[in-house]
Amino acid sequence: MGDAPKLNSLFVSYRRKDSAGWGGRLVEELWSVFGRRNVFYDVDGIPPGSNFRVVIEETLDKVDAALVIVGPHWLTVTNAEGRPRLMEPDDHVRLEIASALRRSIPTIPILVGDAELPRREFLPEDIQGLLDRNAVKLRDERWSDDTANLIRKLGKTPPSKRGWGVSGVIGAGVLFAGILFGKDIYEYLFPTERVTKAIHEERIEPGAALNYALNLKHAGPVDVFVEDIVPDWSGRQKSPGLPELFMSICSAEEGNACPSREQVAKSNSRRRVLQPGPVTITFFNFVANPPLGYKVSVEYPR
Repeated sequence: MGDAPKLNSLFVSYRRKDSAGWGGRLVEELWSVFGRRNVFYDVDGIPPGSNFRVVIEETLDKVDAALVIVGPHWLTVTNAEGRPRLMEPDDHVRLEIASALRRSIPTIPILVGDAELPRREFLPEDIQGLLDRNAVKLRDERWSDDTANLIRKLGKTPPSKRGWGVSGVIGAGVLFAGILFGKDIYEYLFPTERVTKAIHEERIEPGAALNYALNLKHAGPVDVFVEDIVPDWSGRQKSPGLPELFMSICSAEEGNACPSREQVAKSNSRRRVLQPGPVTITFFNFVANPPLGYKVSVEYPR
C-alpha cells in the first residue's frame, strides 16, 4: 500500500438536523491537527446577502478534500412541504457534494450514528457518485480510535489521546453496572411500571404518514417495536430489496427540534428517552414505494 495523501485543507459537509453533534465533535479533532483556518465547516454561517452557491464553489476551490457527514436522518430531513431536502436543486448539502464531485477531489462519506449510505435510486443523479467513494465509519463507542484512523488516512498524525475525564468515568460506571447486573440499565434509572400498548396491523399508502399519540406521566424510555413489514406490489413493478419504512418518536416540547425520521428494517425497534408529556410516533412511506403493511407495539412508562 502507498503512503496516505498529504492533505492540508478540508471542507466538511453536514446537515444540522442530522449530524450537528457528530460534526462539531469531529471538527474539533480536525482543528487540532489541521488548524482552524484549514477546515471549512459551517457554510450555514454565510453572511446575509451573500450568494451561497458562489461561496460554496469558492470554498471548495481552496481545499484538498471534502468530508460528507452522513447521519441516520441524512436522507430523510424534509422541508416545510414534507419533500426530502436532498431532492431540492438549491439544497446546500446537495450543492456541496455535487460541487466536490465535479472537482474530482477526494470526497469521503463519513458515517455516524450507525448510518448507512442509501441506495442509488434514492439520491439525485448529481450526487450519486458519492456512493462510489469509500466510506469511513465513526462509531460512538470507538470514537477516538476511529477518528485517529481517519486522520491517518488524511495523511496526518492524530493528536495524543486525552484522559477519560469525569463524564467518561461516570459513563463507564453506568455501563459496567448494566453489564454486571445483566439488566437494561434504564430499569435502574427509570424504575417505573412499563405499559405495553398493542397496535394492530396497519397499512400505509405511498407518500402518507400515520401518527400515534401517547401521554407519558413519567420520564423514561419509549420503545417502538416494528414487525412484518410487507410491501403490496399489486399493480406495480416489483423492485429488488425491501422498501424503506421510516419512523420518528417526538415529544411535544421538542417541536421542530425533534430528530428526523430514521429507517426501520423488516423487524426492528427504536428507543428514545423522553420527559413526561405528549409523545407522537410517526410512520412515513416514500411516494416511490408501494403500500406497506406492518405490525407495531409500544412500551412506555405508566
